[in-house]
Amino acid sequence: MEMETETEMENKKLIDSPTDTTLRVDRGKWSTVVRERHVDTHLVKRLKDEKGLSETAARVVAGRGVAPEDLWPSLADLDPPALLPDIAKAAQLIAHAVVNEIPIVSASDSDSDGNSAQAIIYEALTKHFDVPQGNVLAIAGHKLKSGYGLTQKLVNDILAWRENEPKLIITSDMGSSDEPRIRQLKEKGHRVVVTDHHEFPVVDGRPSIPESADAVVSPARPDSEYPDRKIAGCYVAFLVMTQVRQELINMGFLPAEAPKLTNLIGLAALGTVVDCVSMSRSKNNRALVRAGLKQVREGIRPCWRVANRMVRGGYVTSEDFAFLLGPAVNAYSRVGDPLGGANFFLAPDESIADFWWTALETANEKRKKIERAMTEKALKQAEQQVDQGRRGVVVFLEDGHAGIHGINAARITERFGRPCGFFSPQYESDEMLTGSFRTVEGFHVKQGFDAISKDNPDILPPGSYGGHAGAGGA
Repeated sequence: MEMETETEMENKKLIDSPTDTTLRVDRGKWSTVVRERHVDTHLVKRLKDEKGLSETAARVVAGRGVAPEDLWPSLADLDPPALLPDIAKAAQLIAHAVVNEIPIVSASDSDSDGNSAQAIIYEALTKHFDVPQGNVLAIAGHKLKSGYGLTQKLVNDILAWRENEPKLIITSDMGSSDEPRIRQLKEKGHRVVVTDHHEFPVVDGRPSIPESADAVVSPARPDSEYPDRKIAGCYVAFLVMTQVRQELINMGFLPAEAPKLTNLIGLAALGTVVDCVSMSRSKNNRALVRAGLKQVREGIRPCWRVANRMVRGGYVTSEDFAFLLGPAVNAYSRVGDPLGGANFFLAPDESIADFWWTALETANEKRKKIERAMTEKALKQAEQQVDQGRRGVVVFLEDGHAGIHGINAARITERFGRPCGFFSPQYESDEMLTGSFRTVEGFHVKQGFDAISKDNPDILPPGSYGGHAGAGGA
């Protein structure tokens, strides 16, 4: 009897799966996986009858388990923010700082999610809560120069600002993996509120929440009662600031009729789309993006009016979020100012918004040139490894640019259907590497980091990395 090849055995295993019908076609360099998911025909019929979807659209939506009543949710359908752990404590701490004029530091990641969160927090503090601009420091890490998360450089900058005064630090879209730096801030007399959505480091088999933080607001906490773990960091920040508003009303600092923060929903929508969090599995994300796009098209902010003028068709779509605005913001954070996107979002008039739009576009063109050069080199390395039968791809470029790692890792993963780690030397270091990772279904990036850090802490120190199931950086 002829023995089955490894590919044939893997195909048989996949085809016999009770949940998916899967065919893997071996084409030498590439493997293609075609899945036909079992679809609830009753749900397909309901979607066609109740929502007027075509047969194809109904099958796609039903395949994602979305019921007709959840297809187009409104803001009224959002899950209660009070279910997020520590959100009441966070709101009290921030409100206390606002009322008592304690200096506040807003520290965010530098991608679109982080820039959106930064703009939300900064505008809520300075415009809705009347905090003087001089009392707020907005800061973000430059991925090329300082790496990911609440880095030591960020901590040093925070400590140097108004050096002899106790401060409140609010992190957004980061902080979950930064206990050592949070502890350092705490030991210097500062208080720290973490708002994030990334998974926590695993220590002794359990997620480790930064114990030195005064509050940690995250749907990823194991004790979270919030039903949706798919929301982005900017939306967590938005929910926290809405609770701060209510706390300030309760304290009598704001009147009961103080404006709600709904004018910030478009910012949260953009960050949500660009961060690639799930739409099909999150009614909150669908409701947020739907309402946010409406605000953008109405041009309620100078940045949205400029964007509507610049995009094809005359108004911004979710595709523009994903493939134009988002990449431009990300590019500027990689090759220029890490808060360039926030500056565009917060522009007080259209002339300033125009200036930042041009800056973002210029940075994006520069990013494309760097990316093309890196991609050509990276693909050669990746093809060699795929030809050798590697299940994962590791690319190292001596002249690589840390700000472009993630984009190239994603391209390689999409091209070859394999997890990819993309490395280059860390900025101004001869001993350390920096890298970004993207993956395919079945391999969890954050859990991989945790395993490496546990067995080889000298190679990947705890707290030096971050991420979630699909992507991460170190």
